[in-house]
Amino acid sequence: MDVMMEYVGSLHAETLRQSRAMFVAPWFSAHLQGKGRSFRAARRKTLIAADSRVTKFLTTEGKQWGVDVDTLYAPMIWDGDHWVGLCIRLTTWDVLVLDPRPGYKSVEEVATLMAPVVEMLPYLAKK
Repeated sequence: MDVMMEYVGSLHAETLRQSRAMFVAPWFSAHLQGKGRSFRAARRKTLIAADSRVTKFLTTEGKQWGVDVDTLYAPMIWDGDHWVGLCIRLTTWDVLVLDPRPGYKSVEEVATLMAPVVEMLPYLAKK
C-alpha cells in the first residue's frame, strides 16, 4: 500500500497541489488507530495525539495542513483484512469513507473503527 500511495501521489502531484490535496501514507491512519485507547483516557489530549513523527509530518514544507493542504486522502485498514479510503476535508471537518465493500461492516462497527481518527484530527490540526 505504501508503494501504491507513493506512486499515485507522484503521478498526480501537480493536480493534488492545485487542488490543495495530498495522499497520506498508511502509517498515519494506523498510528491514530493505535493511539485511540490512550487518547481517550488522557487528560492532555495534545500530548497523545502528536509525537515527533506526526509533528514532522504535519509541518512538512509545502504540505502544511490548512496552509497548503485542505484535503487528505488516506488508506486505512480495518481488522487487518479490509482496506478503505478516507477523504478528510480539513475545511469542513468531513471524513468520507470510501469502502469497496459497503455492507461488510455495520454502521456501528464503522463508527467504532473511525473513532480514533475523528477524535484526534482536531487536536492534530492545532499543531
